[in-house]
Amino acid sequence: MPIILPSRIVLPSSPALRLCPVTIAENATQTITVSAMSCCTKTIRLCIAQFADKRFIFNDAASADYSGASEITFDVWERATGASLLSKSLSGGSITLTSNNSFTLSVTDVESGSMSKGNKACEAWVTLSGGERRLVGRGAFSVTDTRKYD
Repeated sequence: MPIILPSRIVLPSSPALRLCPVTIAENATQTITVSAMSCCTKTIRLCIAQFADKRFIFNDAASADYSGASEITFDVWERATGASLLSKSLSGGSITLTSNNSFTLSVTDVESGSMSKGNKACEAWVTLSGGERRLVGRGAFSVTDTRKYD
């Protein structure tokens, strides 16, 4: 029996057709690959639901050693106005080194609830022990609208 999807798309029936479960990305821990060693900045895409807690784990693609980093920062801002929405740092205690090539940060329900829905911009920077600053990831930070607290 064929499977009919919205927009009049019809998939043929087949025993080889597999349906894959999808994890709700706004609520699960999200692992991001970044790169301190790359000549080109790694593009990242993060997402969160409004009023949700979420943990982000940043792993270096080339296993660069962040253990000697003097600072790691992560910032989110409005694309249109440049207004800062979120700022986390290693020195401020809101970013944690979890291994030599991985760091993590959490966004609380209060922080995500204060953001309007839509696409924001974000960047992750690492300051190496010698003082060299590297942009390790930049890209979109999507906030999904929720109706629970209307």
